[in-house]
Amino acid sequence: MRAMTLLVMLLILASCGGSGGGGSDSGQREQETTTGGTTDGNTTGSSGGSKIDLTYDSALSTQELTSIKKSMNVLESLKISGSKVEGFSEVFGGNSTSNVIRYLNQRVNYIFSQNTEYDSRLVLNAFQSPNGFSFYAKNPSSYIWYTSVINEPRDVKIIINNQPIDISSSRIGVVNLGDIFVESDAITQAITIVHEARHSDCPNGAKASEIQRWFNGLGPIDRTCGQLHGFCAEGGSCDLLPWGPYAIDFIYSKAIADACTNCSELQKQQGQVNANFVQEAAYDIQGTLDGKYGNPNMGNSKTVRDDL
Repeated sequence: MRAMTLLVMLLILASCGGSGGGGSDSGQREQETTTGGTTDGNTTGSSGGSKIDLTYDSALSTQELTSIKKSMNVLESLKISGSKVEGFSEVFGGNSTSNVIRYLNQRVNYIFSQNTEYDSRLVLNAFQSPNGFSFYAKNPSSYIWYTSVINEPRDVKIIINNQPIDISSSRIGVVNLGDIFVESDAITQAITIVHEARHSDCPNGAKASEIQRWFNGLGPIDRTCGQLHGFCAEGGSCDLLPWGPYAIDFIYSKAIADACTNCSELQKQQGQVNANFVQEAAYDIQGTLDGKYGNPNMGNSKTVRDDL
């Protein structure tokens, strides 16, 4: 979930000139090789290209639908030289916007409204998720997958646009737009979706104990499945792992600020403001970019490890 409020800072920027921008833990493991980082299993999706392939749920409001379409169009149009940005190729598997699009197409498939809870769409054993605070967007994909796993051998599907959709891994890729998403500029919205996409990754598979903890209403211990945030000493949410969603958030923000050749000055400023704001929420971002923790594992696995 991306819940830090950038809105006031971005409104200050918008008043300084220029037009507006357009910124949530079975099967056989397989291996896949990519050009960036390491990939571990079951990574279906587009191999690249120029278009983001999203399914917009019919319950989206007109404002939400217009907003997400506009921000994704802006993301597709950005001309980025990722070789100028530390960590960009390691995360996205290349140095251009087409690589960012491939990253998204593997991890984000369905866009829900802020008013749509995923559990209301599950055919079997719905569970309640917490709500009641402001956020940009959230990705419950690992928990949707957990619901499916814990009900095996019965089949669980999720209903989207009146159609039952199979749930095979955390890469189901469901993102809820938050209540402040539509109030943000297109650059911040685009960065938000890039951030949320990382929450679809379960690189080493899930632990049975973690799924049971979730079912019992307990917080996670191992946060790798879903690349889950934790609470920081300074307050607010942050990454507790290197190469987490806030690190990807920071890298993509810097790409817009420093390596986008067709961005307006305001759009570059919006990228830099976001980078400044999320830098401390990333886990040791400079050590990460300097290779202290190795390359990111950008893969995904359907494996459930029985550690009970």
